[in-house]
Amino acid sequence: RRLTEWGVRTVNCDATGLGDPLAESLQCRLCAEATGIVVQPVVFTSAVKRSLIESLALAMEGRRVLIPPHPDLLRELHVFSATCTAHGHVRLQARGSEHDDLVVALALAYRAGELTGAAEAGSRWLTSGRQRESALPGSPVRV
Repeated sequence: RRLTEWGVRTVNCDATGLGDPLAESLQCRLCAEATGIVVQPVVFTSAVKRSLIESLALAMEGRRVLIPPHPDLLRELHVFSATCTAHGHVRLQARGSEHDDLVVALALAYRAGELTGAAEAGSRWLTSGRQRESALPGSPVRV
């Protein structure tokens, strides 16, 4: 009910491992309730996480995303980092024993807003070479 009250059109849901049955359950429930809300399951790989975080970081730098003043989210954003492994791969995660769940949730919410036109839709290319809908510069996406 809250999703429809807030005008949510798309929910990006972690479907990695144990998240798969939860995403499927959410899809079934929202479909049964005829909400019109689309559930997009996201299976996390390092490339998917990198794409999500890069999009969010660019949006934050361009002031195209409005971030709620949630203390735990702000702490997680502060301790989130990119480090290079011995094999040259980039690891995106919270430093130390901190969590990054809220950062990933924010990235998923931003992606849902981009893809459903929460701001005026334009088009841009991702580093993977795939094309997807994106907010026009200067149009913040509320997450």
